[in-house]
Amino acid sequence: MRRVGIVLALVGLIAGSAGCSSDAPASVAPTGPSTSVIPTHLSECPENPTPPLMVDQIAPAIAAVEAKLGGPQQYFEINAADVVVNLFVVSNGEGTAPSNVTPYAFAKGQLTAGGVLQGNGVSFTADKVVFEPKRVLSCVAAELPASKPEVFSVVADEAGATHLSVTVVSPQGGRLAIDVDGKGRVLSVDPQ
Repeated sequence: MRRVGIVLALVGLIAGSAGCSSDAPASVAPTGPSTSVIPTHLSECPENPTPPLMVDQIAPAIAAVEAKLGGPQQYFEINAADVVVNLFVVSNGEGTAPSNVTPYAFAKGQLTAGGVLQGNGVSFTADKVVFEPKRVLSCVAAELPASKPEVFSVVADEAGATHLSVTVVSPQGGRLAIDVDGKGRVLSVDPQ
């Protein structure tokens, strides 16, 4: 998976209980066999003061990038793992693929830039990154308490709308990509 591979590559750059529901039922994409569908049965995700991934550091990471670069930027992806927030900033072009992208890693309040990469996808601005950090992962954690969240990501679709997802790993090693809304309610589940 592209996002997970990027997260794992960038981690090296810095080295040195309630359920929930959405208006629509959870669904499983037809990309593979389903071993689990997250049930959704309550209307609100609980607050988690200490999220398992650095989702609460996304806003400070964006602020650090934009302060360093002198203003608002275009992003291809922003993701958060357990020790780092990664931001993929368009460094040339109009924010459409292909464009050069500079990856930034934000950890322990420090921003580090990586080498230039080739970007694919649709870019978005920071004002499109809207979610509640204390809730966005809590429904998934409540519904799959034995699974470990691996990465939370923000990307844009062809129309420019941002999408939020969390990838979790089960104790047996299976992965699920779970789309959530800004309040953490599950929208869909895709086995990886």
